[in-house]
Amino acid sequence: MTINSILSVIICFIIPFQILSLLISVRSIMFSYFRSDIANMCFLYDIKNSHSIIINGKDSAFDFIYQKLPSSREMIYSFKSLKLENWIDEKDILELKNGIKNPPQKNV
Repeated sequence: MTINSILSVIICFIIPFQILSLLISVRSIMFSYFRSDIANMCFLYDIKNSHSIIINGKDSAFDFIYQKLPSSREMIYSFKSLKLENWIDEKDILELKNGIKNPPQKNV
């Protein structure tokens, strides 16, 4: 093999593979922060609405948001951006955000 053929193999196969690996690594890190943010929002919702969840049998945010999310692999390898609107229904997003801002009043 000549030097030119070795360089062409490197340019054609190894460099694109390295670039793709880097992009997937960055997407995986972004995904972990995104999924963590969703889990934190669900946790806040459940804390602020714990009375309704325990007494009235209202669904936990982990039931109506987190468990409906696609698999990790599907989210990492998808071309969709990591925004709530792309992965969760608008109705569920509104319920989550309203539950965090304005928890229901406790009837004592």
